[in-house]
Amino acid sequence: MSRIQQMFKYTASDHSERELTALFFYPLDSSEGKPTAEYAFPEFHSLRDELLVRLGGTAGGEQLFDSNFKTWSYDDLTLSEK
Repeated sequence: MSRIQQMFKYTASDHSERELTALFFYPLDSSEGKPTAEYAFPEFHSLRDELLVRLGGTAGGEQLFDSNFKTWSYDDLTLSEK
């Protein structure tokens, strides 16, 4: 299984602009030799640290969970022809 991350902007009912991040998962024919994807997107670490500081913790001092683990999917590989 592979995944791709897409960003979308839309206008909400209150006329404010919002951003959405979506992950799409799809089948693939081969993942041979490719590393599995990281669980968290690259910006996660800095966003997590910012949240912890706002909540009274220290950046990097606490972890909500270990974000350095891998998934069972792969990033941006070719869609299966099947």
